[in-house]
Parts: sequence; C-alpha cells; structure tokens
Amino acid sequence: MSVIATEKARLSNLVKYEEGGLNYYSRDEVTAITGQTINIGSVLGKITASGKYILSDADAVDGSQVAAAVCLQNLGTLAADAQCVVIVRDAIVSRAALVYDAANDAGEILIAEDELKALGILVRAGQADYTFAV
Repeated sequence: MSVIATEKARLSNLVKYEEGGLNYYSRDEVTAITGQTINIGSVLGKITASGKYILSDADAVDGSQVAAAVCLQNLGTLAADAQCVVIVRDAIVSRAALVYDAANDAGEILIAEDELKALGILVRAGQADYTFAV
C-alpha cells in the first residue's frame, strides 16, 4: 500500500457526542499555561492554586494529577498563557484521539479515563489512524 495523505487530528476524530448539541453545554474556556504543547485531545489537569490548566501528569502534586478536561484546539507549544476551549462535562470522546503527558503509563491512563468518566466524559474506542492508503 502507498500512503497518499496524512492529515492532522480533527475535532470530529475526538468528539463523538456532546450534551446540548450546538449549545455547547459540554464546553468551557480555560487558561492553559506557558511552556506546554497542547493540541486537540490533550488531557488536561487543573492546578489548584492558580486555576490554570496543564497536561495532566499522574505524578504531579499541584492538583493537575487529576484529569479535568480534554482540549478541543491545536494550540501548539505555548509561549504565553492562552485561552483554550475544552470539554469538561457530559460528552463521549475517542480513546485513540486522546493525548497524555509522556510521563503517564498505561495504568495511569486508565485512572485518568476513570477521572474523566466521573465528570461525565466517557472514553470509547475509536479510529487512531489518520493516514490514507491505496
């Protein structure tokens, strides 16, 4: 097979259902902090002291160890704090499209999925391959 195209992750690869439809009840706008690489599907945790969001790392001790949101934008590497639209409640997302901090192992990822479930964000199997071949 020859690869004919590769595309970036899209919102439709991640979000399979949102409560409230076009009212976007499931979404909020939050502040993501400088120095992070945050893209569609990034699983974020909330720093308790500042209320800002960062990639959720199970080994953190600042509150961000608990998965609290899933990013819906490609922000790239942040040179400054930036506003970010996230899913925070009542949605279904594709497991294949989620992006975790590299420090999280398989067990920690399962815990993060449970934390998302507690928010009403259900994680389901989905297509991971964005490469088209003939």
